[in-house]
Amino acid sequence: MLCIGLVFDFFGKEFAFNYDKFIIDLKNVDSLRMMVKSREPDAYGEYPLVKVKTVIENINGNLEIDNPANKSGRKPFPKYPVFNSFKDSYAFYNKKQIQGGKYPKDKFYFHLEPFTIDSLDNFSNEGLVFKGSMETAGIFPTFKESLTLQPDYSLGFITQAPPSGYPMYGGKGTYNAVIKLSHQGLRGDGSINYVTSVTQSKDFIFFPDSTNAAIAENFDIKQQKTKPEFPQMHGDNVKMHWAPMKDVMNVWNNKEKKIQSYNGQSEFNGKLSLTPKQLYGSGTTDFSNAKMDAKLIKFFSNTFSSDTANFSLKALDIAQLAFATDNVNAKIDFDKRMGEFKSNGKGSIVKFPVNQYVCFMDNFKWFMDDATIELGSSKNPTAKAANEDLDLVGPEFISVHPKQDSLRFQSPSAKYDLKKYIITAKEVKYINVADARIYPDKGDVIIEKDALMRTFANAKIVANAVTKYHNLYNCTVNVFARKSYAGSGFYDYIDELKTKQTFYFSNVSVDTTFQTYAETSIADSSKFRLSPNFEYKGLVKLKAINQYLVFAGSARISHDCAAIPKTWFSFESEVNPNNIYIPVSKEPLNDAGKPIAASMMVTTDSTHFYSAFLSPKESQNDPHVLPAEGLLFFDKGSREYRISNKEKLVERSLPGNYLSLNTSTCKMYGEGKIDLGGDFGQVKVESFGSAVHFLIPDSVIFDMIMSIDFSLMVAQLIKWRIKSWVCRS
Repeated sequence: MLCIGLVFDFFGKEFAFNYDKFIIDLKNVDSLRMMVKSREPDAYGEYPLVKVKTVIENINGNLEIDNPANKSGRKPFPKYPVFNSFKDSYAFYNKKQIQGGKYPKDKFYFHLEPFTIDSLDNFSNEGLVFKGSMETAGIFPTFKESLTLQPDYSLGFITQAPPSGYPMYGGKGTYNAVIKLSHQGLRGDGSINYVTSVTQSKDFIFFPDSTNAAIAENFDIKQQKTKPEFPQMHGDNVKMHWAPMKDVMNVWNNKEKKIQSYNGQSEFNGKLSLTPKQLYGSGTTDFSNAKMDAKLIKFFSNTFSSDTANFSLKALDIAQLAFATDNVNAKIDFDKRMGEFKSNGKGSIVKFPVNQYVCFMDNFKWFMDDATIELGSSKNPTAKAANEDLDLVGPEFISVHPKQDSLRFQSPSAKYDLKKYIITAKEVKYINVADARIYPDKGDVIIEKDALMRTFANAKIVANAVTKYHNLYNCTVNVFARKSYAGSGFYDYIDELKTKQTFYFSNVSVDTTFQTYAETSIADSSKFRLSPNFEYKGLVKLKAINQYLVFAGSARISHDCAAIPKTWFSFESEVNPNNIYIPVSKEPLNDAGKPIAASMMVTTDSTHFYSAFLSPKESQNDPHVLPAEGLLFFDKGSREYRISNKEKLVERSLPGNYLSLNTSTCKMYGEGKIDLGGDFGQVKVESFGSAVHFLIPDSVIFDMIMSIDFSLMVAQLIKWRIKSWVCRS
């Protein structure tokens, strides 16, 4: 090592002193280390020497100690000592302390031309100037510059790029303005042009494989409508990382400010990746009250798209989302002012928070200016076997209201009004509610805020959905929940002759077992008939579980037999209009609740015999001679009303009382057990047989078998009694 005045230290070998020339030949100097005066005084007001961080390597030259004629040093020669560099030397920046050693020695260095430094024992800091050229490992092309002492006591420079800028990384970009070199690395204060972007920063850090800016004050992408397309974008105080070997520039916005895009139509929050072919993004775009999140967004001149995105729309006048969906293929077009979305997979869930509904969607379109969304299905309905419903397709809409128990329906097309928060579902085949199936008029279903389903008009109700026993039409229906609805509608009663009679159910609802029921009242003035043979007035009840309507009122038979007054009689029963059986109790009542009879009768005083066929008794105490109960049936072949048990009505030979009224002949016929009336004391009488009462003329014939348990003493009395009845009749 050769030390000159504590300022210059030469490290090397093969040093030789030439006394005559009074020089030292420095043939092989590994490095030159220098000391300079500190810019700041110490505690004593002195300016101590500070080591220069950069060393000069691979030096060859000599040191002129003094004028050869002044070897004794008696005369002052201020320019001595003098160091002469004869060959090229180098300054390297590959130390770990310099940006982690990212500047390789073989590609990044400053090439010093031969130089001379005089006054080595009395030089100024400003006197350190080394001309040469800079090799930047391909960051910039080689350029001429001079090394000088930098604020951090390293050798470097501050220079200006030419007016046209420096090409970067083999022409992949262009840099303009200030370039700085020190032990802080190769840095810049200027702008980078890459593809259609311009990035401005006061502190770029240039590396052989990348350029970075912790803060780029301005980042702009110029719109390019021709291929490859790029949108307009602007960001303030962004973070930038440019990897030229991968030909991509990544930009992140700061948390306080998003990147403005599409001329103010959109904002982006996240990471942008710019390449010569495409601008990509990973993050969130906000536009027109909408937000889209995606890990990969492709940006074009006036559109952007993503294969997999989450999308939501804010409510216009309330602080919540109006619409949201996940996992969709999305495309936004600012020229058309429209967004198109397709489900990835079987269907993405779409949320309507204001309406408290969700649906499973195949695709939808959003019209920005109209503030509407059209939802649809890419599938077509396929027919099932005969008498079956179509397979329901399209988005399934499901209520998430806590009191609606997941009320749901399917619609192949729907529209959502973002201004009024109204879902209008089209082509809805039906809605299953409780046990019923409700068919909306024209297939329209409208959902308002808070899951309110708008009242249906002209709807159809089928109850229940499995048996389909009952059909109501022109219905007004309010659906409240999955198992609750109420309404009103018309019902067609079709009798055995296919005659249609219509009545109106004003109260259609659901009972505690979630079964549909309805009730109405038929007035006498309506002239309603269960069939041509039965008039009816009173309540009509529909119970979906029953195949037929329940009639709870009064019926009246039709005949012209004057001896049998036509009387309303009360009953409650399910009635099959094609095969009517009406229950007749043991003690039937009329419509006023007073007793009537179905029996052959005898007066209390035994003065005469008469018949009652669901008609009043002459006296409430008149004995029933041949009563009948069970079911009332009209036989069209014989034109007879018949009363008996169901089995005997089908097979007359079976036991039981039987009573009939022939409407053509006005003949009453009865068979079974006959009660002759009276109390015979010790005589027990049981009679069985038949009786015919000809109402026109009034006459009765009995054909019976009597069982008499009596003593011989009363035989004559019984004989006289029987003879007396026959004669009076």
